[in-house]
Amino acid sequence: MKGLSTLKGLNNNHLKTRNRGTVLRMIASGSVSRTDIAAHMGLSKMAITKIVGDLIEEGYLTEALTVTDGAEAHEIRFEDKVVVPLGIILLS
Repeated sequence: MKGLSTLKGLNNNHLKTRNRGTVLRMIASGSVSRTDIAAHMGLSKMAITKIVGDLIEEGYLTEALTVTDGAEAHEIRFEDKVVVPLGIILLS
């Protein structure tokens, strides 16, 4: 049974990494809120709050309060000092 618990841990780590990657890709593609991310990923707002909170704590993201048509929203974006990798495929 020890092998199954090890696999479970690997699956949880994989899922966490995949979810963090999806959040980062969404933020890289433009202005999004936690609600936008939760709706896109099919996760609860609390799950997204945890993921985003961890990424803010680790220094990857920042949050800014914005007001649109009188409604306040928390816009999530990359921290200014974070380098975002870019991949380019060259075809000959």
